[in-house]
Amino acid sequence: MAPFPAELLLKIFSDLQTESPDALYAVAASSQEFSRVARPLVYSEFRFVAYRGEKDVWSDKPVKRMEWWTSEDVAPLVRTCIIWPGRPLGATMFPSGFLDIFQDAIERFRGLRRLVIDDVALGGGLAKIHACLPALEDLKVDLTYAQAPYVFNPAKTTEGAKLKRCQLTLRTKDGLPAFIPFLHPAGLTHLILKCNLRFWAQNASRLPAFPKVIALSIGGLAIKETSDILALLPKFPAVQELTLADLHDIDYSAFTAAALGAMVDTLTTIDVPVELVPILLPAAPHLTHIKLSESSNNTCWDLTRVLEGVSSVNVVSLDVYLNMPNAAALSTIFTAFPQLRELRLQAYDGEDLTDRGGLCGFLDLLAGRGKHAEMVLPASLKSFMITWFSDDDFNSEENWRWVHTLSGGGSADSDEEETPSDDVDGGGRSDSEKKAGHDGAPSVPPTNAGVLDYLQSMRDAILQCLPGLTSLWLDYPPFLVTWRRLAPMGPVSYESVVFECEQDGPGIEAKDFWASR
Repeated sequence: MAPFPAELLLKIFSDLQTESPDALYAVAASSQEFSRVARPLVYSEFRFVAYRGEKDVWSDKPVKRMEWWTSEDVAPLVRTCIIWPGRPLGATMFPSGFLDIFQDAIERFRGLRRLVIDDVALGGGLAKIHACLPALEDLKVDLTYAQAPYVFNPAKTTEGAKLKRCQLTLRTKDGLPAFIPFLHPAGLTHLILKCNLRFWAQNASRLPAFPKVIALSIGGLAIKETSDILALLPKFPAVQELTLADLHDIDYSAFTAAALGAMVDTLTTIDVPVELVPILLPAAPHLTHIKLSESSNNTCWDLTRVLEGVSSVNVVSLDVYLNMPNAAALSTIFTAFPQLRELRLQAYDGEDLTDRGGLCGFLDLLAGRGKHAEMVLPASLKSFMITWFSDDDFNSEENWRWVHTLSGGGSADSDEEETPSDDVDGGGRSDSEKKAGHDGAPSVPPTNAGVLDYLQSMRDAILQCLPGLTSLWLDYPPFLVTWRRLAPMGPVSYESVVFECEQDGPGIEAKDFWASR
C-alpha cells in the first residue's frame, strides 16, 4: 500500500494543531508515518517562562519538559521560541532556571527562525543568541521593566545571526547598543525601533547604511529629540513603508524632504503625523497609501488646513483618525485625493457627537442629500469604512437624539459648523419647546418605527453615489450598517443593519472587515 500523501497529512495536522495541540501530540506518537509528518508541527513553537513566584514550588514535570524541549531530539525542530516572564505585573519574581537551561542548550536550536523575548532580563545571554543561532531571521524584544542586556563584541570566528526582521521596544536609556550587532545590512529588510536613538545619532558616521530595509518604523516615548530621528533616516535609502508613530513633543519644523534622504524616491506607504503630509506628498512620487494614526491627534481643522490646495492622483488609500470630523473634512479628503479606492475613518468627538450634527452631515454628503446634492464623490472608491466612537452607551438616549430629529426618515440637513448655545439642544429647540409639540401639547415619546427604512434608504443612496463600492461599514452610534459585494455592480454577498441591542451583530470585527476588503 502506498504511503499516505505527506501534503494531505500536513494539512490535517495543521488544522488539528489549531484546534487541539494536545491531540496532535497523541497523533504524533501513534505511528511512524504520522510521527514523520506531525513532529515538526508539534515542536515548531516552544514557549517557556523565565521567572517564578517566591513561594512557587514546582514538581519535576516542568523541569523534565524543559529538558525534553532542549534535547537533541526536539530542539532542532523548533522554529519559534517565545520567552516570557510568566508572572503578573508587579509581582515579586525570581529566576525559574529555565533561561539558563535554554542558554546551555542553545546550539541545538540550529533551525530556530524566530525569537520573542518579552520583558526578560538576558544579562550576558545576548552574545550566545547572536553566535549560536545561525538560522535566526526574526527577533522581537520588548524590555519594558527588565534590565537591558550587556553590550558585547561579536565573535570574529563565527558569522553570527543575520536578521531579516527586528523589532526592539526598549524603555531603558541605553538599551540599543547591545542589539547593534544583530542589525546587519546584508539581510535586514524590516526594522521597528521603539527606543532611545541617542546612541545611533552619536555614532551615525560609523554605522553602515541599510540598503535592503523596505519597512522602517520609529516611535515610542523613549524618543525625545528630533535630531535623533533625522540622524537615522538617511541610513535607509530604499524604504517603501515608513511609520513614525507614538512620538510626543517632537519638533516637526526641522523635517524636510532633503532630511529624509533618498527614501523619498521609494516611499509608497506612510503612517506619520499630519504635519509631515505636506512635506512628503509632493516629494514622494510613488506614494499611494497614507495613514494618519490616533497618536497624531488629527483634528478636523488640522486635516482641512493641511490638505487645502493639495492634490494627488497617486494616493489610492487613506486611513485616518479624526478627532472632531465633519462633512467639510470629508469633502476636503475627496478633493485632495480624487482617485481614492479605499477610505477608513476612525472618529471621536465625545460630547460633540450629537450637538454638532456631524453624523447627519457625514451621511448627507455620502448620500448626496440636502446642501451636498451637487457634491461629486470619487468614482474610484471601492471601500469606505467609518467607526465613530461615542462616550455614551450604544443604546443611550443621547445617541438616539439626532436620529429622532430626522424629518420623515430623511436628511436632517444640519449646519455642522453651528455650535448651539447653552440653553438650546442640538436640534435647536429650547427646554420648554422640547416638552411640547407644535400645538403646545406634550410631545409623544419618539419611537424607532421608521429607523430601518431610513437606514436602508440612506445606504441605497450612498451606493448610488458610489457605484464602484464593494465594501461599506458605517458604525454610527446608535446603528451599524455593513454591506459587501465581491465586485463592482456584482451581486450582494453580505448585508447587515443593526440598531437595537437585541439584534445580532454582523458577525465580524471592524479590523477583520477592513482586512478582508
